[in-house]
Order: sequence, then structure tokens, then C-alpha cells
Amino acid sequence: MLPNTPASRRDAIRGAVKTLVSQAISPLTAIPVVTSRLEKASVAQYIAIYLRRGERQQHYGGHDSHTELVIRLSVATDPLPDDSTLDLMASYIEAALSADSTLNGTVSHSTLSGFSYLLSPSKAYSTLQLKYTLKYND
Repeated sequence: MLPNTPASRRDAIRGAVKTLVSQAISPLTAIPVVTSRLEKASVAQYIAIYLRRGERQQHYGGHDSHTELVIRLSVATDPLPDDSTLDLMASYIEAALSADSTLNGTVSHSTLSGFSYLLSPSKAYSTLQLKYTLKYND
């Protein structure tokens, strides 16, 4: 990837969030953390990290970007969807991202802006999507 491009900054943000999330959930069982929107088949639970959309605004001396980060926690629905497991995982992640709102210096600020409980498209997973608004100089 070319350095100093908007794409390289987005990649750095995803990498920083993956590291923070992986460290945060380490007291729990080993949960795969991926930077992808796709379902991770054949595992009981996993966490997906991705950027949904962003807006760039030009100003004197550069650009400011506002981006939506999604951290999707997924737990197999067999035997039943388990919101308490999702909330347990989320509590560790929310605490870690609250403690480092710059995501290891990759953004100027991050804020938990929403959440939603869903079933995955295949209905194989119950999911909790944590949505963060990120601000950074691009």
C-alpha cells in the first residue's frame, strides 16, 4: 500500500483497533478478531472490525475526516442467541476504546455513537454492532 494516502490511514486505523480489541478481550476465551465484513464460518464466536463510510472536508492546510467504525461481535445462535455473552465481550471493548480515544494515535477522537443487536444474514450468528464515530486529520 502506498504510504501517506487516505487508504493507508484507514488501514492503520483498522490495525490499531484490531490490536486494542484483541488485547481487551484477552481475559476471555480466544476469540478471532478480523478486519472484514464477511462472516467467519465454522467458529463459535468472532469479532469483525471495519469502516462503514466516511466524509472528508477540506480546510486550510489539509482535510478532516469523519468516519463510522463498526465493531461487530458475533456469537453462534446454536442453541440460542446469547445477548449476555455479547454484552460481556462489549464491556471489555468499550472500556478499552474509552481509555484510548485516539486509538493509539491514529485518530484525534473516537466516540461510541450507537449499537444494534441483529441476526447475521445467514442467521447463524447473533450479533452486536458497536458503532463509533472517528475524527482524524487526513
